[in-house]
Amino acid sequence: IGEAFGGGYYIGDITVGADTYAIIMAGPPGVAESLMWKTSRTATTGTDSLVDGLANTAAMVLAGDHPAADYCDGYAGGGYGDWYLPAKDELNLAWTNRSSLGSLSMGSSYYWASTESSLSRSWAQYFASGAQSNYYKNQPYYVRPVRRLLK
Repeated sequence: IGEAFGGGYYIGDITVGADTYAIIMAGPPGVAESLMWKTSRTATTGTDSLVDGLANTAAMVLAGDHPAADYCDGYAGGGYGDWYLPAKDELNLAWTNRSSLGSLSMGSSYYWASTESSLSRSWAQYFASGAQSNYYKNQPYYVRPVRRLLK
């Protein structure tokens, strides 16, 4: 945990279905500030997974009007093109393992997860306390892409 690898830093493992993945988070140059989850407060089908940010992000990009997902989908850090907006539990790995992730410099900011909470809200995590709460989708928060590797 915390090692530079695959264009970012290894932050932990997540299980999606029967598969376990190593989650790689983009370093500080990959951080985007002040992006909305969605520019309107409407539902987005296919964004309810707590562990599969790749599927959530694909649904967001397909639906259009999702600046945070578009940013992650277009990110090419380390020469890789498979970045996405982390799901709620994937994002929480950075908080859980924060003592080993000094290079990520998460600070005391709010970061969007790709997991929708309700019609008008989606999940974000506050890195000053680790709290995960739902916020209006058109609030601007930080975004940090992740990618995953099958273990």
